[in-house]
Amino acid sequence: MSDRPFLDLLPASLSMDRTMHGVADSLEPHLCTGDAAIASILLIARLSGDGKPLAPALERLVEQSGGLKDLEENLLDLMAWQYHVDDYDLAQSYDAKLDMVRTSIALHRKKGTRWAVRRAIDAAFQDISTTVLEWFEYGAEPYHFKVAISVFGDGIMKEAIERAHRLIESNKSKRSLCDGITLALASSVTTHCGTAVCMGTCITIEPELIDALDAQPLNSFCGLGTHIESSMTICS
Repeated sequence: MSDRPFLDLLPASLSMDRTMHGVADSLEPHLCTGDAAIASILLIARLSGDGKPLAPALERLVEQSGGLKDLEENLLDLMAWQYHVDDYDLAQSYDAKLDMVRTSIALHRKKGTRWAVRRAIDAAFQDISTTVLEWFEYGAEPYHFKVAISVFGDGIMKEAIERAHRLIESNKSKRSLCDGITLALASSVTTHCGTAVCMGTCITIEPELIDALDAQPLNSFCGLGTHIESSMTICS
């Protein structure tokens, strides 16, 4: 149950024997195959898928084999038989089968309660949400109840309603009477909200307006000038 060779685990009195060397070499591949297969038979751990820690030796083997794998569907069917899963044939997918097997023990313990009715329907159909209303919640006769189913996806067919009735009858208290099933189409959406702020300033540029004129007197002057030029030539 380790990654050490088998020969290293033998005492010195055997590991020095050449015959034991051959025996160890022939056993080694079979032991490795057996160690790797141990993780595959941890059916309860593979079924639960809750990641709870295992014993240290098993943890090492699981890590060496690459982790716990999902249960094969044929093994899941065998575990459903072992756990006496009621109405297992109503499951329409692998996920529905897995959920029904996982919840089987709890359903057997709580059968006859509103929780059992709701959980059985949710496990078998997956993409729905079930609510069970007791008689005092909607003004009915004592020991009556009704079931409200919110369907997500493409809706629900007549055959599915019949399967739901069968699950109700299997898990309800025998003294109680179901007044019917109410169906509602629902959708799951993501709502995005956003806000935006826009701020600005408007500036108008206009030419300066002249609202007052200051008139000053203009003085005019007149002048007269005379220019006289003489030219003299001296000859020798």
